[in-house]
Formats: sequence, C-alpha cells, structure tokens
Amino acid sequence: MNELRKIVIYSEVGWDFLDQRHHHLARYFANKGHNVEFVERVVSRVPTPSLLLKIIKPKNKLHTATSKKIPNNISLRRSLFLPHVYILFSIYNYLVWLVIERRRQKGAVVYSFVDNPYVVGGRLSSLATYEISVFDIIHNWWHFPWKAKQHKKQVERCLGLFSKIVTDSPLIQNQLLERGLNSHLMMPGVDGIWFDKSATKLAIAPVFFGNLRSNSDLELVSKIDDNFELSLYGLIDESIAETLSKCAYKGQLDPSVLVNELSNYNVIILPYNKSEFSQSISPAKYFESLATGSLVVTGSDLGHLPGANTYVLNVDHSSGDFFERLTEAMQDHSVIKADQVEFAREHTWQKRFDKLTEYLLND
Repeated sequence: MNELRKIVIYSEVGWDFLDQRHHHLARYFANKGHNVEFVERVVSRVPTPSLLLKIIKPKNKLHTATSKKIPNNISLRRSLFLPHVYILFSIYNYLVWLVIERRRQKGAVVYSFVDNPYVVGGRLSSLATYEISVFDIIHNWWHFPWKAKQHKKQVERCLGLFSKIVTDSPLIQNQLLERGLNSHLMMPGVDGIWFDKSATKLAIAPVFFGNLRSNSDLELVSKIDDNFELSLYGLIDESIAETLSKCAYKGQLDPSVLVNELSNYNVIILPYNKSEFSQSISPAKYFESLATGSLVVTGSDLGHLPGANTYVLNVDHSSGDFFERLTEAMQDHSVIKADQVEFAREHTWQKRFDKLTEYLLND
C-alpha cells in the first residue's frame, strides 16, 4: 500500500472528552489531507444503571465537557455498536457492521481503540472491504479494573482479527512478542504548546489535570491537598466527588487554555495506584507533564516509562518522610528542569505518528 486516504477511528471516548491519543491521531491524519471519520463512544461493556442515568440526566459541572473545534477533514458520528455480552447483542452488532460500517469502511484504514471485534466484522471479517485494520492497545485489557474476564476474552479475539497491532506500553509489547505477535510500540507524545509552562516560585504549588476515577490514588491526592492546596482540572468521577470536595476544582479547559493555567503551578501529580493494571500504563499526560518543566510526583512505579527513573519523584505517601522528600526534590528540581524539558522534546506526537505511518504502509 502506497498511501492512506480514509481513516475510520473507533473510539471509546467522545470528541469533546479530554484530549487523548485518539484526538491527536485524528488531527494528524486530517492535517495530512486524509478524510477521518471519528466514531464516538464505542461501548464494550454493559452500562450500569448509574451510567445509563448519567447519559439520560444533564451532567453536573464535574462532568461537563468543553466543545472542541472539529478540524477540516474530520467528521463525527455516534457508534451504534452494543457490548457483545448477550447473543441478541451479537446478532445486532453483526447487522450494524454489515449494513452500515462495512460500507463506510471500504478502502479505508480501520483504526480501533476498543476491544470490540465487531468493528472489523467479527467472524464475518472475510467480507470486509477495508484496506488495513489496526488494533491500538492503550489499556491492559487482561487486567482491566472492570469486567476483566469479559475484556480478556474480547482482546484475544481482536488479536486474531486485526492485521496490525499497536500498543503504547513497552510491557504489553514484550508480552505480545513472547507470544510471537509482532506489534508497533507508539508511546504517548506531546504537542509544542506544553513546553516550559511551570511556575518559577519556590513554594510548592501542586496541580492535577486529567480524569480522576475511583481507582486513582486518592490518598495521594488528599495528602497533597491537605498540606499544599491542590488544584484539579479536568473530569472527576461522580463516585468520588464528595471525597475530593475540599480540593479546588477548576473545571475542564481546552488544552490551549489549560497550558497557560499550568504556569501557576510547579508540581504535577500522577495519582495512579499500584495495581497490575497501572504497572503497564502509559498516560497520555506523561510527556505533557514532563514538558511543562514542573516536578512530576507519583505514588506508583512508572519505571517502565522512559525518563521516569530520572525525572519523576516516586513517593510513598504513607511514610513519615513524605513531605521532607517532596520539599527536597522541589529544591533540587532546578538542576534537572532544563534537561527534563529537552527530554520531552524527543517525544512529540509528530514523531510518533510519522513512524506509525511508516508501519502502516509497510506490508
């Protein structure tokens, strides 16, 4: 294959969600002149009653998304797929693919971020009309915090259906290689707007940006807030909103606005827990955090990520010297700050996607 013309992206998040790999990928190909269909909210598990209520009810301020600009060459549409846990759902999904998706996929690159085999036709994939199918593994589906058994079964089916496999995790790539499965490692990247945005003041001014969930390291969040008044930007799961009610919630901002807000802070926390799921995670905001020049703090082992052992402070927030270590690290941070920012410059989304394109075009 000599060129890419049309890209159909299947995403578990919507376009107006916090900027993720999905959005950067869509913009990259759109800027290259390709037609991009961004299929939103492809569900892969049965929604709980509470989730259904959230969909029906107006959302409160902790869940309000910004309306993001849609670049030229990108069109949005809502997914019609259902999670395939019941036989009737499976029959329905086959009909959706045969009647709607198969036609839209003709001659395209199908790029899926979801472990839903029906996006490429499932057992009917021999009838497919797409040029290339790509399964991008951005979660450790084998140890997913919710419905792990179901996701493990789904991801195994996907591995046998897609022609190309991409992952953001070095650990997952190694596991795939051990099984004789070739894959392309594409870790998260960073855009130019994120560089050199940290505050120059010496007093610790911490911030979190992103999506806080019930499986986040909430103890780290609370401990930082109790002593340094933590500011939160982004989305907070409704189940933990009351727990974090004392934190200064600043809302969800467009990245172009958020980066300027970050100039008021000099510590960014990455509150991932110590589960097996987190040990293979490659956060979208990892290189963004490094690029700002702020001190990056976590309670999880992120040693599998490039630069983490050099530029990230891994602290045990239950230890007696927690605040002493944090204070010392802040004082010493000026020595490595410039190197940290330059290190992040090596990991731009542009470089990531240029190499991905080479991989997709290599038969």
